[in-house]
Amino acid sequence: MSALNQLLDDLNTYELEICRKAAPIYQEIIDLYEDRKRAGDQSHLDFGIGVANSRGKLGKDGSAHPSAPSKYVRWPKKHVSKNIKYVLEMQMLAGAKVYELGVGPGYLFTLLEKALGCQMYGCDINLEAMEVYRRTRKVLNITSRVVEHRVTSGKDLGILLGTEAVIAFWTVFNKQWSVADHKWFIEECARNLVGQRLLFLRFNNEGFTDNAGVMEFYDQCSSQPLPEDANFRRVCLSDFD
Repeated sequence: MSALNQLLDDLNTYELEICRKAAPIYQEIIDLYEDRKRAGDQSHLDFGIGVANSRGKLGKDGSAHPSAPSKYVRWPKKHVSKNIKYVLEMQMLAGAKVYELGVGPGYLFTLLEKALGCQMYGCDINLEAMEVYRRTRKVLNITSRVVEHRVTSGKDLGILLGTEAVIAFWTVFNKQWSVADHKWFIEECARNLVGQRLLFLRFNNEGFTDNAGVMEFYDQCSSQPLPEDANFRRVCLSDFD
């Protein structure tokens, strides 16, 4: 069996394992929502519970909103498998110490750790309040390696000594960032990373495709490993030396 085929087999195995652990959380979240609703506790509509969206809205039929955080455990296969193509493009990180900004449910974090042997650590915000993410990280046994930290332009990113790569997927922190903010971000990563010094970003549309200046900047300073996914970028930080 070729190395690529072995990796694909491994990824499929880990995908099934992650889904098996994550799927029961959906019913836990629904039970939590129903308990608070019956008690007249309006926090049942909090985004952190994971059933309502960020505006406190449910789905059209009164079920969990499709965009609410519960989507990650309601349809775990969809949200785990979408990471596989990115892992395949990050094989050079095998064994490397990698820092993830915005770990969320920890699906990519876990795939990189298990399939590529990466030494993973990461950060996110509202670690205790976001029930879906908190519970998923717990069953995946990565809680201790994710710290509370908000990525803010001009402030320390929390990169530990010996880190070779920073990754950030479906980014939110950059929604209002200017080109100057992104230049600072890249320089800060370049200053703190060692070895390969790579940065992998998968932008959301907001803050990227709706900002022509930012897109132009990344067209100049990054590569696009997947031609069909213009929001996925790789920055080789040694190019900035």
